[in-house]
Amino acid sequence: MLKPKSKIDLAESCKVVYEKAGSHLSDYFLFYILSSIGLVLGVFYFIYQYTHHQFAFWDEIMPFNLGISLFQIVNYFWVALVVLALMVSSFLYSSGRVALRKKNSLENELKRKTEEYGKIVENVPVSILTLDKSGAVVSGNPYFTELSGKLVSEKIGKSIFDFGFVRESEELSMRYRNLLEKGEPFQYINYTRGAWSPKKFLNFYAVPLRNKKGEVDGAISVAQDNTETFLALEEVRARVKQIHLINQITRAINSVLNLREVLWLILRNAVKITNAVSGAILLLENENELVIKEAYNMPPGWQTVRVKIGQGLCGHAAFIKQPYFSNDVRNDPYFIGQPEIENIKSELAVPILLEKDVIGVIKIDSDELDRFKEEDAELMTTLANSAAVAIANSQLYEKVKDLNKNLEEKVQQRTEELKVANQKLEKSIELKSQFIADASHELRTPLTIMKGNLDIALWDEKANAKELRETLKSIDEEISHMSGILADLMVLTHAGSGKLNLKKTKSNLGNLLKTAAQSMDILAKEKNIKVEILGEEKIEALIDENKFLKLLLNLISNAIKYGKKNGWVRLSSESNNQEIRIAVADNGMGIPEDEAQFIFERFYRVNKVRTRERVGGSGLGLAICKSIAEAHGGYIDVQSKLGEGSQFIVHLPNNKIDFIEG
Repeated sequence: MLKPKSKIDLAESCKVVYEKAGSHLSDYFLFYILSSIGLVLGVFYFIYQYTHHQFAFWDEIMPFNLGISLFQIVNYFWVALVVLALMVSSFLYSSGRVALRKKNSLENELKRKTEEYGKIVENVPVSILTLDKSGAVVSGNPYFTELSGKLVSEKIGKSIFDFGFVRESEELSMRYRNLLEKGEPFQYINYTRGAWSPKKFLNFYAVPLRNKKGEVDGAISVAQDNTETFLALEEVRARVKQIHLINQITRAINSVLNLREVLWLILRNAVKITNAVSGAILLLENENELVIKEAYNMPPGWQTVRVKIGQGLCGHAAFIKQPYFSNDVRNDPYFIGQPEIENIKSELAVPILLEKDVIGVIKIDSDELDRFKEEDAELMTTLANSAAVAIANSQLYEKVKDLNKNLEEKVQQRTEELKVANQKLEKSIELKSQFIADASHELRTPLTIMKGNLDIALWDEKANAKELRETLKSIDEEISHMSGILADLMVLTHAGSGKLNLKKTKSNLGNLLKTAAQSMDILAKEKNIKVEILGEEKIEALIDENKFLKLLLNLISNAIKYGKKNGWVRLSSESNNQEIRIAVADNGMGIPEDEAQFIFERFYRVNKVRTRERVGGSGLGLAICKSIAEAHGGYIDVQSKLGEGSQFIVHLPNNKIDFIEG
């Protein structure tokens, strides 16, 4: 439905129309003025001729008076021609003005966009080069100078293949060649070294320029400096290596009992991740002496070297209990020179602390000056902490191993529990979906019947009072049917949320069984099924009589529905000191063994039975029975054999109410 325009929309529309009309009048003002003047002159001339020559207009233009009025017709023709020429010339002039203004507007817009594009190209932080079809540089932006250290003007006219970064990279040279010869765009990452920077990571993008025939007529080449990004990526990779190293050490601590193997893993990864050339792990012995326990790429003589606390770089690090590194060991006062290690120029030593006590030192060496930084010291501190844990863990290994085993068993047990829970959940979802379809059908059927009866009552003018009463009675029965279905749903909803309130009273189970049997008498007679109550003993139980009667009616109704014609249904009750048992048995079709465990679940119906007998119901009856029994502190079970019948037994706790003699 179209909505009326608001006052604001109408005002805007009027404003637009006014502006367009004003613009049009301004553009064609001369045309309208000159046309009006010409028309006025023509009209005056016609009036003048008519009043002074006293002739009828139609006489002068009729063919049989052509000879008489030829002179006047010629005069009219020239007047009309002058007026028409005036109108056409003024129209063409006005149209030319409009076209000229549009042309100037487009040129100004093009100039503005060209200037904007030029500003973007001039200021964008990437190098942009325009190449001709031979690869010669046609133009470039200022960032090229910042990126390469060369002026753009120096490169104009020179081939891209003469540039150093292209000449030194066979892959990049081939990509430029394919770009210019075949029109293949490309993206390429290149690592370069140059006088302007120790290293640069450049990202190249290039696309061809084509003429109207689709032929490659040149190219645009863009180069972006991604050095910071790549250096940051290298740092991230270094951190990842550190995490990987820590994971390796953790796994070693949890799986290796031999301390030397753990120390070797720590030292090897320490040397690898810091790009050192050698290293060693020293442990404390005799309270003040450090002894090498593991070495990497060290001269054999180092295995026998002993260092006192406070001596050498390792002894000094142990003394101050902090990392210590020297980037020029030859000029460091703590360095102890050895002939075998003349190539060592930088050294980093980190103490191994266990509860603030020094138990050893990790050291790594480099053949470069100024090699180590604070980040390396932090990493080595992490490794030193792991080494300390490894030493302590050697005594606790068996205990950790047992704990891990128990943990795995618990995880496996929990996994199995989750698997069972998932299976139950999947089954519940499947049953719920089926229930929705069944419940919809159950509710739709009485609604359809009610609608049909109402239509008859409303539109059948011949219907008498008796027929109307029967129709209304049928509607009332269907309403009762729907109310029953909805009541079942409410019972299950309350039971599921723990809100199934019971009003317990002392009730005679014998009388309750008789009431239930009498209520099902009509249904039983339809299939000629005999309903019997066995046992003379009358038992009292503390129950909610209405809800327990509903339980019995559901069980008896099912027994009749699924029973054989001319069969029987037997009701019985008995008790002992612990419990009261109420049984409903039949000689009907029975329940398949593989489905008996599911029949008390919500929304479930035995498919085989349903398919064979087409028995209605929403699948809620037994679920309601189970909920009512459990709400009374009891439970319900079933004994059944396919083709022979079933017996449902309700077990209730015996509340020690005395028997009533019958």
